[in-house]
Amino acid sequence: MIVKTDAITLNARKYGDSSKIVAFFTRDYGKVSLMAKGVRSAKNKYGSALEPLSYVELFFYQKHNNELHLLSEVNINKQFRRLQSNYDAITCGLIIAELTNITQENDHPNSELFEYLLNSLELLNKAEKNYFSIVVAYMFKLAESLGFFLDFNFMNVNESNPNQLYPFSLEHGCAAIAGEHSKVFRMSRNVLKILKEIYDCEQKESANIAIDIRSQNEIHDFFVSYLGFHLEKKINLKSYNLLNI
Repeated sequence: MIVKTDAITLNARKYGDSSKIVAFFTRDYGKVSLMAKGVRSAKNKYGSALEPLSYVELFFYQKHNNELHLLSEVNINKQFRRLQSNYDAITCGLIIAELTNITQENDHPNSELFEYLLNSLELLNKAEKNYFSIVVAYMFKLAESLGFFLDFNFMNVNESNPNQLYPFSLEHGCAAIAGEHSKVFRMSRNVLKILKEIYDCEQKESANIAIDIRSQNEIHDFFVSYLGFHLEKKINLKSYNLLNI
């Protein structure tokens, strides 16, 4: 049967001579993979709707017990024009899309995460700086939606020792205790302060928090380690490598 839902295009890859397999994150069905036949031809009627970060109205033939469905129609709901014209903003959007694509299973609805993802793109479209802070806020929400909760409440910053490293338990998602044998990530004072600030703020306030390049790289390493530990797979964010070019 044909179903209709709002969706955000995550990525697309070539299939055969003229088609694509496109991943969408939908409001009602979670992540879905759709066969888009003939869209690589000169007469492609969908335009930019199949490009990553497009917010679309999606119609597809839902095939039960099959992870690959068939695209029927797709129309642009809204265009994020400022986002599309800003290199750093669009790259951060692609990081969010890649994170969603590699962490979400097909056909598992998560309307709350969809709304958070859509709001993240809205923020990236409006923001004039601090784009990566919006990504960090999304990472927190993503970890929560996967059931991998983080807790920074008992990690107190030592202002007298700027070089102190703070051990964070990847297994338990909180401050590591002395003698703990689980995998630990040691973060700098500055990164701990940034993470606690974003963790405690509202989503719309995340764009007010500045992150320097060194801290940005450390935060990336932390979340890649944390999500990889819990998903039991190596995570390589290809889009992140584009951010500081």
